[in-house]
Amino acid sequence: MRERAALLLLCLAQFVDVLGVTIAVVGLPEIGADLGGSGAATQWVVSGYALLFGGFLVPAGRLGDRFGHRRTFLAGVAAFAVASLTAGLAPALPVVVVARAVQGMAAAFVVPSAFALVLTLTEEGPERVKAVAWWTATAAAGGAAGFACGGVLVQLLGWRAMFLVNVPVCLVVLAFAPGRLSGHGHGGR
Repeated sequence: MRERAALLLLCLAQFVDVLGVTIAVVGLPEIGADLGGSGAATQWVVSGYALLFGGFLVPAGRLGDRFGHRRTFLAGVAAFAVASLTAGLAPALPVVVVARAVQGMAAAFVVPSAFALVLTLTEEGPERVKAVAWWTATAAAGGAAGFACGGVLVQLLGWRAMFLVNVPVCLVVLAFAPGRLSGHGHGGR
């Protein structure tokens, strides 16, 4: 049961990280109108996230190998929460762009460490295959849900909600993951 709870938390973090790639796309016009940015400037809200997310996956994975995947995962989730809050409360477009870039970098720390923890939590064989399938399906669902969730949030609550929605999810992961992941990822470091 402990492994299932841990897998659920890892999948939840994976969902939010991949959701972050697509969720902001539909809110770009509202962000630009509210904060006074051109289309080219607001595009960096999406591009900054994607560039740093993709660019830091390998280095972040190596840091997880060196310092412990549990520690790297938790640090990435915490940084993602702070960057999400910053983007959601940003007074100006450059703040949103920088916060989104930090979100992307934080997501790059979460994803490889979460995957390593999924592998650590499960034994080789059918159990691991199921766990990896759930983790992968969660990523696909996060990417696909980003457009729909972003549209709903922008229409109902405004563009800031696209970023603020991550904060409670990250707080849940941070509250429960340390106990569920203890002893995993380089001796629980």
